[in-house]
Amino acid sequence: MIYFEIWTYLFNVIIVKKIGRYIAEKFLFAASHLPLWVLYGFSTLSYFVLRYIVRYRHQVIESNLRHSFPEKSDAEIKAIHSTFLRHFCDLVFETLKALSISEQELLKRFVIKHPEVVNRYY
Repeated sequence: MIYFEIWTYLFNVIIVKKIGRYIAEKFLFAASHLPLWVLYGFSTLSYFVLRYIVRYRHQVIESNLRHSFPEKSDAEIKAIHSTFLRHFCDLVFETLKALSISEQELLKRFVIKHPEVVNRYY
């Protein structure tokens, strides 16, 4: 009986986690091949879910903003909160895209305005 319990534990903890991780990695890598406009659509959907349905860390964000900007009005705090969540969702999906973006596409979207500043340090 104890061997069955050990096997069940090992199966649940080790094998199921590895299978789940493998599936998640393959799904995320496949999703990273979607065009950016599709990923930004998912980002917008995620924003609405996080902002209005799940209310992701709503009280923490509001509290931090009120402590950081005591001179801001309630409307300004809400605008900053909304902008932060939109940016956060965009960053998540842009990071996903980074898994499979080509060098050519990256150079098209990324511009170093003052390379002499970077070259001075590297």
